[in-house]
Amino acid sequence: FRDAQIMLVNVPDGPRAVVTTEQTGMRVLVDESARRLRQALAAGVPTAIDLTVETEAPSVLAADLQEAKAQADHMLAEPLRITFQDKRWIITREEIARMLTFERTPGQPAVVKINLALASPTFERISREVDQSAHSARFAWTGSSLRVTRESQDGRTVDVDGLRTLTREHLSDDHLVVLPVSVTRPAVVSSDAATIAIRGLIREGRTSFAGATAEKAANVRLAAARLDGVVVPAGGLFSFNREIGPTTLDAGFRTGWGITMSSTGAKTVPSVAGGICQVATTLFQPVFHAGYALEQRYAHAYWINSYGQAPLGMKGLDATVDEESGLDFQFVNTTADPLLIQSRVEGATLYFGLWGVKPAWDVKIAGPVLTNIVPLDPEIKREEEASMPRGRTLQVESAQDGFTAVVNRTVTTPGETPRVLKLTSIYQPARNLILEGTGPG
Repeated sequence: FRDAQIMLVNVPDGPRAVVTTEQTGMRVLVDESARRLRQALAAGVPTAIDLTVETEAPSVLAADLQEAKAQADHMLAEPLRITFQDKRWIITREEIARMLTFERTPGQPAVVKINLALASPTFERISREVDQSAHSARFAWTGSSLRVTRESQDGRTVDVDGLRTLTREHLSDDHLVVLPVSVTRPAVVSSDAATIAIRGLIREGRTSFAGATAEKAANVRLAAARLDGVVVPAGGLFSFNREIGPTTLDAGFRTGWGITMSSTGAKTVPSVAGGICQVATTLFQPVFHAGYALEQRYAHAYWINSYGQAPLGMKGLDATVDEESGLDFQFVNTTADPLLIQSRVEGATLYFGLWGVKPAWDVKIAGPVLTNIVPLDPEIKREEEASMPRGRTLQVESAQDGFTAVVNRTVTTPGETPRVLKLTSIYQPARNLILEGTGPG
């Protein structure tokens, strides 16, 4: 006997399902046929002996496969089209055929199974093309109004599970899927310009990067530009790493110098985007002095003297950032009014201004109090550096004492319990270190 079968075949006009018919079988009953033959021989009577046979019915009939064939033919009748706004993607009939299989439970008609795992590469490509992060609008204060410098952008995420469900449903229906997308509104949209109140400058900080390498100067300027015009909404969280974005070569940053920890202590090494900690520090200082609530802040491994510049700088008021290591500078705007951050570079001086409505609180800062002082080593150290061209020398560390600095900040709002922050920073001693290039010129 032969069971009916269903299979997918390629024909000139595309893939389709084909059913082969069943065939009833016949089986010789050997033992019974042999017994009859022996009886005839024993009787000595020549005669014709009919073999004893029985028929075997197939377990799968063509009728059991017709519904599955009709389903498969419908799924294969045309490509599946996926749409989103003005974008279109196609899953071809051949790709659909590779996803289809047939299953049958004894006594039941066959059914079509769709293996959507085979469509994952297409779904991933669609997600890459559609997904985008939400970006808040950026603004510039003109002195009388806010001007949009970067339009806001909604965030989009493809609902891949929903896409699988819709693909399965519409392969059996109209072959047209409207891409399911989740939309996230940014915290600040372009139209907010009309509602953000700017009453004046709340606080401004500045630091100098005079004498910096060309790489550090470029990184400082780029990072500062990326923060210019950020608005932290009322109750909103500011994240330095989020607002700066990727700190990579592809994003325009250059390889400078950064501080890392090793088995022998803090060490200055080549680092992409090296120098942006000065940007974080320059913003951190007016945020601290203005009394906003700190959510996350990390001190450098050793103190950098240029970060203590007047008017807001002092030992213990710095901020280091490194997205890869999870180091961020974050604060919360705990007021009822949006806060505008503006940056600018004049010559080799970086400025950050906080604009908006001055909070109703009073800020008192005491310190710094320095303890656990470890005297610096004035000896000049020299190390070879293969990443620098031969003949170039660069001083990357200047000797500083190690110490613990404590700065106390008290923020008092009328009618509320004062907020007291004890900011403790521990710094290792720094060396006088000069690197000497050994690499190709």
